[in-house]
Amino acid sequence: RLSINGWLHGPINPRPTPIFESLPATKPASKFQQSDLERINQTVSSMYLKVETQYDVQMTF
Repeated sequence: RLSINGWLHGPINPRPTPIFESLPATKPASKFQQSDLERINQTVSSMYLKVETQYDVQMTF
């Protein structure tokens, strides 16, 4: 541990043991449906669905 003047001399506290939890089971992805495309079109601006715009965004980030 550090203090303003350097090392703080005192007992070292042990680190707690990490807790590992198993992840929940997932379902396999379903096939892309027309309703999925309709939802995307309602949610995402059509400008961002163009390949050129996607490329520009990928190059920016």
